[in-house]
Amino acid sequence: MASRKRFLLSLAGTVLFLFLVVALATAAVHREGTLEVDIRGGGPHGERFSVQIPGLFVRGALTLLPSRAFTCNLDPDAEPWLEFAHRLAVELDRIPDVTLVEVEGRHERVFIRKEGADLIVDVEDRDESVHISIPLSTVRAVVGKLEPARDAI
Repeated sequence: MASRKRFLLSLAGTVLFLFLVVALATAAVHREGTLEVDIRGGGPHGERFSVQIPGLFVRGALTLLPSRAFTCNLDPDAEPWLEFAHRLAVELDRIPDVTLVEVEGRHERVFIRKEGADLIVDVEDRDESVHISIPLSTVRAVVGKLEPARDAI
């Protein structure tokens, strides 16, 4: 009888441990947000491409890339804009929801906005639409890795 109790306690402990691991993994994925890309083309019967990737996976992939992948060959006049991009990526998290860019033409519209913890880009014309939603944490991670190329001395 004692071995049965030990087995049941071990089983309950294992189930509880697995539950906690799944709960923590779910919380981590939810916290990092989801990168979404949704492209629709060719009118009402056109093709559609849609993908959703947890931001945690994107950030994990960034750590696997070599540092040279983030080196930009910038014109010297453009280098201050890289610092601006770094600051903007941080400040976007602090401001309330806002439309950053809104352009409307006769047959097309472009919107870039900050909504919650995401940077959203919507582009629409007569036949196609593109929707991209990027978690701000992912934007900060990518921009934080970018650096201007330095000539070897």
